[in-house]
Amino acid sequence: MTSSSTALISIHPEHVAHILSGEKRIEFRRTWAARPVTRILIYSTAPEQRLVGIAAIKNTVRETPRALWAYAKPHGPGITLEHLLKYFTGKRTGVALHLSGVRRLKKPLALHELLPRESRPPQSFRYLTSVEESKLQNLLSP
Repeated sequence: MTSSSTALISIHPEHVAHILSGEKRIEFRRTWAARPVTRILIYSTAPEQRLVGIAAIKNTVRETPRALWAYAKPHGPGITLEHLLKYFTGKRTGVALHLSGVRRLKKPLALHELLPRESRPPQSFRYLTSVEESKLQNLLSP
């Protein structure tokens, strides 16, 4: 199985709500993919525990936390500087994913509906295989 350019990421429900509403257009990550990722599949963690949305990645910025804040502030970081600095405690650099084309899935999916062999969501992210991405495309089609 070859890989795709889509990554499954786990996000806390309060941040998911802000992403889906358009208030939060930047997703911050302490670690991120080595390979290019152009799209994310959003898994909302407990208590929801469902795949709930998908978004394109307009830009990926790797920088210091303060430089990430400077980049994110005009675009809708969805969090405070204090929250950002606390999140990046102990990290010299991090990543800001500038999201666009955010779509809520018509029906939230349990993880096993897309990934039958997965019992747990990824801690940070996981690349989708091309087979999984095709299955996702079929689920997204009208």
